[in-house]
Amino acid sequence: MTTDYCDIKAALAAGNWTEALAIYSNGKNSRTGLSFRSFSRFASYVASGPEFLHDSLAMGRNSSWLDIAIRAAFGAQNRPLVEGLIVIAGFKYGLHEVDEGATKIVQYLEDNTLTNLVADSNGAAHSVDEGWVMWSGGRDGGCGYASSWAAALGADMGTTFLGKSYVNAAVINTFNDLLMSSRKDNGTLSSAAYNASRVDLMRQLVLLGLQGVLHSSYKAHAATACRRPAADLAEAKAYITVHWTYLEPFLVARGVPADRINRLRSALTATRTDYMNVRRAVVSVADAMGRRMFEIGTPIHDRVTRGWEGCSASRLL
Repeated sequence: MTTDYCDIKAALAAGNWTEALAIYSNGKNSRTGLSFRSFSRFASYVASGPEFLHDSLAMGRNSSWLDIAIRAAFGAQNRPLVEGLIVIAGFKYGLHEVDEGATKIVQYLEDNTLTNLVADSNGAAHSVDEGWVMWSGGRDGGCGYASSWAAALGADMGTTFLGKSYVNAAVINTFNDLLMSSRKDNGTLSSAAYNASRVDLMRQLVLLGLQGVLHSSYKAHAATACRRPAADLAEAKAYITVHWTYLEPFLVARGVPADRINRLRSALTATRTDYMNVRRAVVSVADAMGRRMFEIGTPIHDRVTRGWEGCSASRLL
């Protein structure tokens, strides 16, 4: 699917919207049986039973909610919105894989003759591997996936250690924990530990989303203040929408008070983006979860606006 995403981005860069939509809808490079996997299939996937992470992301919406949003972005020829929402379609399916791993563990513990459910080849550990691919992009030199967002945001927000983003480091540890608790042969199989790691993964996605909306809001504010071309503002606003698409449902799932979520939504959807209004709302949300702003960071002006000649931080005051 990494190659599909690269091909979609290449088609969009060339202005070939028809080809990009065809790859999104029908797939191109990743076969499953006689057909191809596609991001459209991932976006509209319906689980066969309750799934903690996948259901939380859906937030009660019908199975087509994300596919509809992506097709609307194609219709509007909003390239950054298309590219961002397709990444969400990928990790949406990755979350299903992680949830499916939990189901396999429970089924095995109820009937320990079903050893295939905890076999490395196609059991719970394999589901974890599939989820990891949807986070990381599956190979080096890809065209950008959720892990790429985490790396870029960590650098731009000053939340790195030894050059690695806090969020990426935490997600790697969580997937390692998921893998350990999904394996029978090494004696670490544990439904409770696996479920605790699923909660951790949601927390990490919330931090990513808070970084994303804060970063994009700063960029939108800077684009206006520095009178940048309309495309720069449009891109920043598109990524506010992208990050809010998964952040809002996970804030709801985490039990953040509705008034704080609503305050953040209002700041993000204001006609004229005001970074400080967004930041105050983010602080309020973070406080409700017991998180601190050093985990989320602060946009580094020269990094967020790199390439924008003459756009000094003083123009945002």
